[in-house]
Amino acid sequence: MVANEETIEWLREFMSRLNSQDNRATATPYYYQLRCPVRIDNVGESGTFEWRDEDHDTIDDIIVYLRERAEDDDLFAKYARDKEINLTDLNETDNYFDVSTLTEHLGISKNYYRMSEKYKGMFLTEKAALEHLEENKHNYPTGTCTYLDHAYRNPELLSLLEHIGKLVGVPYERK
Repeated sequence: MVANEETIEWLREFMSRLNSQDNRATATPYYYQLRCPVRIDNVGESGTFEWRDEDHDTIDDIIVYLRERAEDDDLFAKYARDKEINLTDLNETDNYFDVSTLTEHLGISKNYYRMSEKYKGMFLTEKAALEHLEENKHNYPTGTCTYLDHAYRNPELLSLLEHIGKLVGVPYERK
Protein backbone atom coordinates (compact mmCIF):
# COMPACT_ATOMS: atom_id res chain seq x y z
CA MET A 1 0.00 0.00 0.00
CA VAL A 2 1.39 3.37 -1.02
CA ALA A 3 0.63 6.53 0.93
CA ASN A 4 -2.00 8.62 -0.82
CA GLU A 5 -2.09 12.40 -1.08
CA GLU A 6 -4.43 12.67 1.93
CA THR A 7 -1.91 10.81 4.12
CA ILE A 8 0.99 12.91 2.85
CA GLU A 9 -0.97 16.13 3.50
CA TRP A 10 -1.85 15.01 7.03
CA LEU A 11 1.81 14.27 7.71
CA ARG A 12 2.84 17.68 6.33
CA GLU A 13 0.36 19.43 8.62
CA PHE A 14 1.51 17.29 11.54
CA MET A 15 5.17 18.17 10.92
CA SER A 16 4.32 21.87 10.59
CA ARG A 17 2.34 21.75 13.84
CA LEU A 18 5.20 19.86 15.54
CA ASN A 19 7.79 22.38 14.33
CA SER A 20 5.77 25.45 15.29
CA GLN A 21 4.63 24.48 18.79
CA ASP A 22 6.25 25.93 21.90
CA ASN A 23 8.89 23.55 23.20
CA ARG A 24 8.86 25.24 26.65
CA ALA A 25 12.67 25.28 26.60
CA THR A 26 12.78 21.48 26.36
CA ALA A 27 15.26 19.68 24.12
CA THR A 28 13.97 17.68 21.16
CA PRO A 29 12.52 15.24 20.79
CA TYR A 30 9.81 15.77 23.37
CA TYR A 31 6.25 14.67 24.01
CA TYR A 32 3.23 15.82 25.94
CA GLN A 33 1.45 14.08 28.74
CA LEU A 34 -1.52 14.94 30.88
CA ARG A 35 -0.56 15.83 34.44
CA CYS A 36 -3.36 14.89 36.82
CA PRO A 37 -3.54 15.93 40.47
CA VAL A 38 -3.78 12.92 42.79
CA ARG A 39 -4.63 12.97 46.47
CA ILE A 40 -2.85 10.46 48.70
CA ASP A 41 -4.61 9.84 52.02
CA ASN A 42 -3.28 8.60 55.36
CA VAL A 43 0.28 9.85 55.04
CA GLY A 44 1.14 9.92 58.73
CA GLU A 45 0.86 13.04 60.80
CA SER A 46 2.38 15.71 58.63
CA GLY A 47 1.19 17.95 55.88
CA THR A 48 -2.36 18.92 55.14
CA PHE A 49 -5.23 17.42 57.09
CA GLU A 50 -8.97 17.47 57.25
CA TRP A 51 -11.34 16.56 60.03
CA ARG A 52 -13.48 13.45 59.55
CA ASP A 53 -16.51 12.54 61.66
CA GLU A 54 -17.34 9.07 62.95
CA ASP A 55 -18.90 8.23 59.55
CA HIS A 56 -15.68 9.38 57.79
CA ASP A 57 -17.44 12.38 56.25
CA THR A 58 -15.33 15.50 55.86
CA ILE A 59 -15.99 18.34 58.29
CA ASP A 60 -15.43 21.71 56.63
CA ASP A 61 -15.06 23.78 59.85
CA ILE A 62 -14.41 21.88 63.07
CA ILE A 63 -15.37 24.77 65.36
CA VAL A 64 -18.72 25.31 63.63
CA TYR A 65 -19.29 21.55 63.73
CA LEU A 66 -18.60 21.37 67.48
CA ARG A 67 -20.88 24.32 68.26
CA GLU A 68 -23.72 22.93 66.13
CA ARG A 69 -23.26 19.48 67.66
CA ALA A 70 -23.57 20.99 71.16
CA GLU A 71 -26.81 22.72 70.16
CA ASP A 72 -28.30 19.44 68.90
CA ASP A 73 -26.80 17.03 71.42
CA ASP A 74 -27.48 17.73 75.11
CA LEU A 75 -25.10 15.00 76.28
CA PHE A 76 -22.27 16.47 74.24
CA ALA A 77 -23.06 19.98 75.53
CA LYS A 78 -22.98 18.61 79.11
CA TYR A 79 -19.65 16.87 78.40
CA ALA A 80 -18.17 20.19 77.20
CA ARG A 81 -19.47 21.99 80.32
CA ASP A 82 -18.12 19.23 82.59
CA LYS A 83 -14.69 19.67 80.97
CA GLU A 84 -15.06 23.45 81.43
CA ILE A 85 -14.80 24.06 77.70
CA ASN A 86 -16.39 27.29 76.52
CA LEU A 87 -17.71 26.56 73.02
CA THR A 88 -18.48 30.23 72.35
CA ASP A 89 -14.83 31.32 72.53
CA LEU A 90 -13.40 28.10 71.14
CA ASN A 91 -10.83 28.29 68.32
CA GLU A 92 -8.36 25.72 66.98
CA THR A 93 -5.21 27.71 67.64
CA ASP A 94 -5.72 28.97 71.21
CA ASN A 95 -7.75 26.00 72.44
CA TYR A 96 -5.92 23.11 70.82
CA PHE A 97 -6.28 20.75 73.80
CA ASP A 98 -9.98 21.57 74.26
CA VAL A 99 -10.62 20.86 70.57
CA SER A 100 -8.65 17.62 70.88
CA THR A 101 -10.65 16.57 73.92
CA LEU A 102 -13.97 17.23 72.20
CA THR A 103 -13.03 15.62 68.89
CA GLU A 104 -11.67 12.52 70.63
CA HIS A 105 -14.90 12.24 72.63
CA LEU A 106 -16.97 12.37 69.43
CA GLY A 107 -14.78 9.95 67.46
CA ILE A 108 -13.63 12.70 65.10
CA SER A 109 -10.17 12.23 63.62
CA LYS A 110 -7.70 14.04 61.44
CA ASN A 111 -7.00 12.57 58.02
CA TYR A 112 -3.61 13.69 56.78
CA TYR A 113 -3.05 13.79 53.03
CA ARG A 114 -0.74 15.18 50.41
CA MET A 115 -1.19 16.06 46.78
CA SER A 116 0.91 14.49 44.06
CA GLU A 117 0.75 14.12 40.28
CA LYS A 118 0.16 11.24 37.95
CA TYR A 119 1.17 11.47 34.30
CA LYS A 120 -1.02 9.88 31.66
CA GLY A 121 -0.86 9.44 27.91
CA MET A 122 1.74 10.33 25.34
CA PHE A 123 1.08 12.92 22.64
CA LEU A 124 3.46 14.37 20.08
CA THR A 125 1.61 17.70 19.93
CA GLU A 126 -0.06 19.82 22.55
CA LYS A 127 -3.05 20.14 20.23
CA ALA A 128 -3.59 16.36 20.38
CA ALA A 129 -3.21 16.35 24.16
CA LEU A 130 -5.75 19.18 24.58
CA GLU A 131 -8.20 17.56 22.16
CA HIS A 132 -7.95 14.28 24.05
CA LEU A 133 -8.47 16.06 27.37
CA GLU A 134 -11.52 17.93 26.05
CA GLU A 135 -13.11 14.75 24.66
CA ASN A 136 -12.37 12.74 27.81
CA LYS A 137 -12.54 15.36 30.57
CA HIS A 138 -15.08 13.22 32.43
CA ASN A 139 -12.22 10.76 33.07
CA TYR A 140 -9.78 13.34 34.46
CA PRO A 141 -9.82 15.27 37.74
CA THR A 142 -10.16 19.04 37.88
CA GLY A 143 -6.76 20.64 37.48
CA THR A 144 -5.49 18.25 34.80
CA CYS A 145 -3.19 20.05 32.36
CA THR A 146 -0.62 19.37 29.66
CA TYR A 147 2.95 18.65 30.65
CA LEU A 148 5.91 18.62 28.28
CA ASP A 149 8.64 16.06 28.87
CA HIS A 150 11.78 15.40 26.89
CA ALA A 151 12.23 11.98 25.34
CA TYR A 152 15.81 11.74 26.65
CA ARG A 153 17.16 12.40 23.16
CA ASN A 154 15.53 9.15 22.06
CA PRO A 155 17.35 8.27 18.82
CA GLU A 156 14.46 6.16 17.50
CA LEU A 157 11.87 8.91 17.91
CA LEU A 158 14.27 11.49 16.58
CA SER A 159 15.00 9.34 13.53
CA LEU A 160 11.29 8.68 12.93
CA LEU A 161 10.44 12.38 12.99
CA GLU A 162 13.37 13.26 10.74
CA HIS A 163 12.39 10.57 8.21
CA ILE A 164 8.74 11.67 8.18
CA GLY A 165 9.94 15.23 7.61
CA LYS A 166 12.10 14.14 4.65
CA LEU A 167 9.29 12.01 3.24
CA VAL A 168 6.79 14.87 3.15
CA GLY A 169 9.17 17.76 2.46
CA VAL A 170 8.79 19.45 5.87
CA PRO A 171 12.09 18.88 7.72
CA TYR A 172 11.91 18.20 11.44
CA GLU A 173 13.35 21.17 13.31
CA ARG A 174 15.46 20.36 16.32
CA LYS A 175 15.15 22.88 19.12
